[in-house]
Amino acid sequence: MMKGKNDSQGEMDRLSSLWQQQKVSAIDSQLIKTKWKKTKLKQRCYFIVDFVSVLLMIGLFYFTSEKLGIFGKVWMMMLVILTLGFTIYYSYLRRFALTWTNLSTDSHIEQLKHQFNSNIRIATLNRQTTYWMPLILILFYLGAFIFDELSFEKMVEKGLVTVFVLSILCPILWVWANQRAKRFQKELDALEHILEDKDTVQNM
Repeated sequence: MMKGKNDSQGEMDRLSSLWQQQKVSAIDSQLIKTKWKKTKLKQRCYFIVDFVSVLLMIGLFYFTSEKLGIFGKVWMMMLVILTLGFTIYYSYLRRFALTWTNLSTDSHIEQLKHQFNSNIRIATLNRQTTYWMPLILILFYLGAFIFDELSFEKMVEKGLVTVFVLSILCPILWVWANQRAKRFQKELDALEHILEDKDTVQNM
């Protein structure tokens, strides 16, 4: 009787050990590290692009300020501040990828998880900008007309060109941002699955 119980327990132990080995092997540490390095590189490039955008906005404001009236200057200044605000917030969301410390595999997984969550927020915000980007430009032309900084004919002309360009550009940007949000969500789900497997193995 005892022998049968011992044999049964031994078999259970062997199966448990085999199951744990299979789960652990699913966590490819080198793959995780490579993914983390690529993620950091991409986010740092985006970080540079964001601040270059701010510099371009400041440069645009500087070189066009003499041609603008009071309304135009105030509007451009607000856009510069808005762009800077978004850039600072995006930098905050990218903070996980901007660190230079050496991490263990477990930390790589956790950092990737945090960064993917942030990337989903960034992609969602980028998608939302396609809604109010046309409104901002139309309000600018309308305000310039009201404050006599733009003639009615020029307002209509520039407004129509803007609507035409944005009707092509905004859907493309929306699809791009939406696809990125979906991709990051899938990668986040995969990481959380790995973490769940890891926790299950440790609790065996």
